[in-house]
Amino acid sequence: MSLAALIANTQKVAEAAREEIARQNAAEVVEFEEYGEELRKAFDDEELTAAEEALRLGMQLDEEEDNRLDEQDAKDLAFARQLLEDEKSEEASHLSHAQACAHGVAHHRAGPSHAPALDPIAPAALRSRIAVRCRRN
Repeated sequence: MSLAALIANTQKVAEAAREEIARQNAAEVVEFEEYGEELRKAFDDEELTAAEEALRLGMQLDEEEDNRLDEQDAKDLAFARQLLEDEKSEEASHLSHAQACAHGVAHHRAGPSHAPALDPIAPAALRSRIAVRCRRN
């Protein structure tokens, strides 16, 4: 086979392939024109369904997050209330303890009615010991 015959044969094969591709494209165009509107509607319906599903899932996730945040807020509020109650209780305890300490100092200052008079340094020493005990508690 000569080079010219080989080139001519290659050209014929290429033209035949182009004609086959053109026929296939024409057939696909006809088929698309026939079923194209239905396919478009089907794709639109499918996209609409997918968009609705994505929206529903997004709303569900938002609701779950809101519920989780509400639960966390409720826990935080309960914790804050407990801290406030503990603080009030501690303040009341310190106040009653301070009052008891002050009462003890006043009681020791006054002394029992039948006790002999103490020298002037004794009440100060007694007050300092009571104050030390109050600070320890």
